[in-house]
Amino acid sequence: MPVAAPALSPCPAPTATGKTDWRSAVEVLCPERLDMALAHAKDVGAADILETRLARLADLAGPDGLCRLYDDFAPHSFGFSIVSRSTGRITLAGGLIHSAPTQPLDGSSPTRTVGIGIDSSKPTWSIHT
Repeated sequence: MPVAAPALSPCPAPTATGKTDWRSAVEVLCPERLDMALAHAKDVGAADILETRLARLADLAGPDGLCRLYDDFAPHSFGFSIVSRSTGRITLAGGLIHSAPTQPLDGSSPTRTVGIGIDSSKPTWSIHT
């Protein structure tokens, strides 16, 4: 017997600027961690970068998707999954990974992630799938 897809909230409308409002398109499953990451981003002058990456995740979800953001083991980093609103299935999964001079993307701890062509000499976030 077929299983019904879980009910998901409707797709958010674009803002006056034409960009998707990530706050209504991303279901944050770890709000305290996101608040800490946003505060850290502001402290290091990279708030616009983190906001841009969150908006990109919302855009990747598209009109039929919802991005779910969840905790990751690496500092200021997150896992994500894009879920189809019509089927409830995961269509894309990955990480929103923080890097900085003290947290390079060279495979070492704490991120244990490799980033090719990503400048870790300044704080940034990158999307890995």
